[in-house]
Amino acid sequence: MEEKIEVGYDWQEEKGPRKGLYALVTVLISVILIFGGALWSYNSLVSLSEEVSAARAQIESNIQRKADLLPNLVRTVKAYARHEKKVFGEIAALRSRTLDNLRQHDLKNAVALNKALDGATLRLLAVAENYPDLKSSEQFRELQAQIEGAENRINITRMNYNEAVRAYNAALRRIPGRWIAPLTGLKPAPYFQADEQAQKAMKLEI
Repeated sequence: MEEKIEVGYDWQEEKGPRKGLYALVTVLISVILIFGGALWSYNSLVSLSEEVSAARAQIESNIQRKADLLPNLVRTVKAYARHEKKVFGEIAALRSRTLDNLRQHDLKNAVALNKALDGATLRLLAVAENYPDLKSSEQFRELQAQIEGAENRINITRMNYNEAVRAYNAALRRIPGRWIAPLTGLKPAPYFQADEQAQKAMKLEI
């Protein structure tokens, strides 16, 4: 009688070390994929957090620039109106407090003081109404334009900051960010909430 020989290989019937090796490789690949995904997500969150910090720094930088312009404006006006000591002193005090808060990275108070500086600056500029020569001074007009430009940049960078916060906080709420954040200490960033007056661009025309 002719012997029947079966040709083929059924991996499901394989026993012993090779089958265990396949299982180990499968587990290792799964671990690598999970770890790699978690690492990628963490790096993405860190990048978004850095964008928030950079946007915050831009707000601080523009407030600093505006504060640096004010002494020149005060000196220009003082050359024509030395008796306006009250508004000069008010600007000096508010500017000093603003810079102190910037050095302490207290953005909330720095922005609030910046809005108070707006009011004092407008009162200073209103003085020029009584001095036609001051109003027509090229230096005065240039400083006026630079300060208004600095305030406009503050408003733009504030919007950029809120957009960066939106992207970062959304990533923290999504999976796997919501799992990774508690393990890494990453926390949501606060939005910049401006009051109604702060949302309006500073108008220095007089």
